[in-house]
Amino acid sequence: MYRIKIILILLFSLIHTQCSGQQEEVIYIFFKDGQSIDCVKPKSNKKEDISTVNFNGKMNKLDAKTFFFCQERFIKIDNHSSTITLQTFNSLDFVKHSYLYQEHLKKDMFSKKDTFEKIYIIEETSPQNYSKHQVYWSSN
Repeated sequence: MYRIKIILILLFSLIHTQCSGQQEEVIYIFFKDGQSIDCVKPKSNKKEDISTVNFNGKMNKLDAKTFFFCQERFIKIDNHSSTITLQTFNSLDFVKHSYLYQEHLKKDMFSKKDTFEKIYIIEETSPQNYSKHQVYWSSN
């Protein structure tokens, strides 16, 4: 009985260590309304076919809450946006659409919304002025 307790305690501590050691993946996407963007899409609708085709898309802000590019929709989580400085903007590591797509395939998530912990769109509102919006990746 004593050995079982020891094994359970070790098992729970190992699980706790593994869970707390995972880093939250936060990604940043630069968005400028009307700007061209390099995109990828699947070659076919078959799940086992992971080959892609490159195409040129355009970034569009559909309304105050919806960002659309590369046939993907990103929706603001709340109405709160923050302004960031040029220094903060320059320190961010932005991802490309191909990274979003590849990570979604690699993680094999059912919903695009669950692929990343947090997604922020950094929108250029005017030269050297940027707004930060927390969004989710919509599957529709």
